[in-house]
Amino acid sequence: MVEAKVGDLVKTAIVTAFTIATALIWKDFIVEAINYFFPSGDILFYQFLAALVATIILILGIVVFVKTESQAEVVINRVSHIRDKDNSRVSNMKRK
Repeated sequence: MVEAKVGDLVKTAIVTAFTIATALIWKDFIVEAINYFFPSGDILFYQFLAALVATIILILGIVVFVKTESQAEVVINRVSHIRDKDNSRVSNMKRK
């Protein structure tokens, strides 16, 4: 039980670290792109638009990560169940 909680904390920390690093890289790129394409004028609108697009991309990435993780857990549980059945059969054969 404790291992699962630690594992969840580690996964959360890893996702958070990647999210922050990615956000900082994209922030620099977006600011430079806005300054390049729109050197003056209504920059605030374009910064808002860029933040909105970045947020949508981030949310989609997190959804994909979580969905992939849950699918991986299903596969791992199936494999574990099959392995447990095989181990049970081997144990029964050894007893006979």
